[in-house]
Order: sequence, then C-alpha cells, then structure tokens
Amino acid sequence: MYENLEAEIARAGITKREIAVFLEIHENTLAYKMARGSFTIEEAFKIKHKFFPNCELEYLFYRKKSA
Repeated sequence: MYENLEAEIARAGITKREIAVFLEIHENTLAYKMARGSFTIEEAFKIKHKFFPNCELEYLFYRKKSA
C-alpha cells in the first residue's frame, strides 16, 4: 500500500474517482493498484505531475518492505 500517496490524496481533498477518471481506469482498478502496488511508471508520473507536482515521486510511491 502506498501510505504516502493515500495521505497526500486526503490532504489535498482529491477523490480517488478523480484520479481514476484522469488515468482512464475504473475506480476498482485504482483501488487494486493502490493496495497491491502495481502502478506503471507512466501512471505514477501522470499522478505526480497532475495532482502532486510539489511532491517527490519516490515519496509518493514509497512502500514499506513486507517482513
């Protein structure tokens, strides 16, 4: 899960639906990608540039390593 991305979405008041529409994917697909960490690099760059231009890509898409 992308905890930093989740936090920034909440802080910015952006809906996941807005992001899904922007990426031209279903909301369920977005939820799966956020939970499983399966964004393409193109999707990650699009999200960062459109919604979070002041955040570092590495910060937004950081995932803790599972034990």
